[in-house]
Amino acid sequence: MTEFNAYSLNINLLTSEEKGVIRSVLRHIENDTKKAPIALIAQENCVSTAFIYKMCKRLGFDGYSELFYYLTQARKKTPSVTDTGTSQLIANYSEERFQKMKDIFDRNRGKRVYAIGKGLEEIVAQYMADRLSLFGYSGYTNLMFYSNTVYKDQTDKWVSNNEPSFLIAVSQSGNTREIVENVRVAKDMHYQVILFTRMAESCLTDLCDLSFVVAPEKQGLIAQIPNPFHGKAILAFENLLSCYVMGKMPDKI
Repeated sequence: MTEFNAYSLNINLLTSEEKGVIRSVLRHIENDTKKAPIALIAQENCVSTAFIYKMCKRLGFDGYSELFYYLTQARKKTPSVTDTGTSQLIANYSEERFQKMKDIFDRNRGKRVYAIGKGLEEIVAQYMADRLSLFGYSGYTNLMFYSNTVYKDQTDKWVSNNEPSFLIAVSQSGNTREIVENVRVAKDMHYQVILFTRMAESCLTDLCDLSFVVAPEKQGLIAQIPNPFHGKAILAFENLLSCYVMGKMPDKI
């Protein structure tokens, strides 16, 4: 049977029972069966029709008929989540890096996570935090790591009442002072850190658990016109997140 990802399904958002329902629907579609009744799909999976209806609503469909139509059309033309109309976005991309990101995301679903930046990078971080909030995380942004997560006790030691998760840092130079300070505190509190930067070698690349190099530049980064970093960083993150949610392992991004 064709894999879920050929249908652009968010398999990480499905329970095991829901995956069984989708497999039944796909089997009927791929066997060129006319629309399989919802009652038949429910019987094949030992669930109620109400269960299937609720699943469809949760996935954004009005009902079973709309889900069946979507899957039928997706079989005819499969969209590519990495088709951005641009050249490769992440210069140092590898499947190993993607898998490491996936592991970090998997371990921290449902937790409070952070994306931080300074200046224009703050806008990129805000986008990342907002997108994560749509997929099972509590996303916070800006330089809120100190005020929302950690504080100093009477011995001047950093402590936290929150369970460690992960932090995304956005810094073109990889040496932004405020970001470096936040990352050092995060590492002290056992947070994992993912970096989006232009510099393959920097203070932050040494500190972070995982780095993605976007629009690499070896020269000075001040007042470059045009500056592709911010837009490409968002595109790179969007592609990474989309592939993660859809259960894909892209060979490049």
